Amino acid sequence: MRVAAIYDIHGNLPALEAVLQEIRQEKVDHIVVGGDVLPGPMPRETLELLRDLDPPAHFIYGNGEIAVLQQMAGKEPAVSQAVRPHHQLDGSASSSRASILAIHVANNLNT
Repeated sequence: MRVAAIYDIHGNLPALEAVLQEIRQEKVDHIVVGGDVLPGPMPRETLELLRDLDPPAHFIYGNGEIAVLQQMAGKEPAVSQAVRPHHQLDGSASSSRASILAIHVANNLNT
């Protein structure tokens, strides 16, 4: 089994697309996303691309995902004040919320 591991994407969709192209050329069987998909400049698009990957991916939460999930649960994110604005999803980011919840649910089903 060939496994690709990608980390610290931080919403950088163009870089992710380039890496995924290389992964496809290597014909991997599985992808592990090692956390910190968020925050970044294109969170919604990045999450949507990762959610729909083929081969399927398993996700490990980084501090970015944990902070967003805490915020979505109405809790104070466990990140410093200096980086807190970068971990927030505003009211217009409903599809980002849906994507991260889909990842969260998928992770819980796979454990």
